[in-house]
Amino acid sequence: MEALEGALRRALFAFGGVLRARGQALERAGIRSQGLFGYTDTMSRHQRIVSLGKQVPKIGAEVFIAPSATVIGDVQLGAKSSVWYGAVVRGDVNAVSVGDESCVQDNAVVHVAKNGVVQRKELPTIIGRRCVVGHGAVVHAATVCDEARVGAGAVVLDGAKVESHAIIGSNALVTPGTVVGAMELWEGSPARFVRKLTADEVDEMVLRVVELYSQIAEGHAIENEKTWEDIEAQKLRAKLRANRTDEFSSHTGTIGMEDQLVELQAQNAEAEVRAQQLDRIAREKQQSSVAATH
Repeated sequence: MEALEGALRRALFAFGGVLRARGQALERAGIRSQGLFGYTDTMSRHQRIVSLGKQVPKIGAEVFIAPSATVIGDVQLGAKSSVWYGAVVRGDVNAVSVGDESCVQDNAVVHVAKNGVVQRKELPTIIGRRCVVGHGAVVHAATVCDEARVGAGAVVLDGAKVESHAIIGSNALVTPGTVVGAMELWEGSPARFVRKLTADEVDEMVLRVVELYSQIAEGHAIENEKTWEDIEAQKLRAKLRANRTDEFSSHTGTIGMEDQLVELQAQNAEAEVRAQQLDRIAREKQQSSVAATH
């Protein structure tokens, strides 16, 4: 049964490819029929890493960039850093540097300035080691020093500096040129100093978050690199494993052998599907050969 379901899914996938090809042919025919008034709707396939002229992002070892994130131009990502879903790190008119183990979380934006609004000079963006740029935050032409956190939805603007072990509260606005001192909590719009932080607070709200994101980034990287075939194989094994309940294993005397037996059963099912595919291809070739002789 599992083999039949797998074959059906593959057939539907192949049929979908045929439909897409027919759709492209119809699109071309439609453009030709419109003559001078024809136009083309272009689609750009998303790219995680985008060069800009001679500027090519430099990606360190074990970096995770989510499929829907974008890293553009003069950007350097340190080892074990991560850029999450929907985030954009854009180094076009200046450079962006993100230190080792820092995380740029979902939908955050990191950009630079050609002519800063306060100092009227080129301003890169520098994010230090083990920093957290929270969900939906914006860091624009600013410096975030080691082990600091920019909270979710916060905005840090041109020429601002967030010193080590500081925390910018969620939805705060750090205005251009502001300096946030080390071990300080700033909140509000515009952001203002609230109080000094303790070492325990920095450990909980910055360092532990960094460690967590380093760990889960590994799992996300593995899952996102799986092919369609990998996912189908995983689904098949999960289904087979679910059928092997403790009661079933006890009755069949296979307690402790479940994983090995599931793998063997899955391999047999996959081999059967491949054999069916080869048989179908052989029959189609034979039919084509017979048709060509008549």
